[in-house]
Amino acid sequence: MNNIELEEIISFYSKRGDTEILAVLRHIQEDLERNIDPDYETESSEESEVSESDTESELVNDLVEEEVEVKKTCDGHCSIV
Repeated sequence: MNNIELEEIISFYSKRGDTEILAVLRHIQEDLERNIDPDYETESSEESEVSESDTESELVNDLVEEEVEVKKTCDGHCSIV
């Protein structure tokens, strides 16, 4: 798995709002970065203690808002554009 594929997976779960899997994926991403660059430092390594509520709020900020436009047709049905 390369970093681009991991970014796509993270984006997918961000859209779904699955914060638990996002936390695991972020951890995997940090491990991959450390393997590539031994001098790589993350925010979590800089902070000695991170509360669970802080982590949860950071993950919520990663969520992507999806805009859906509904197009009404002449025969009364709706289709998503």
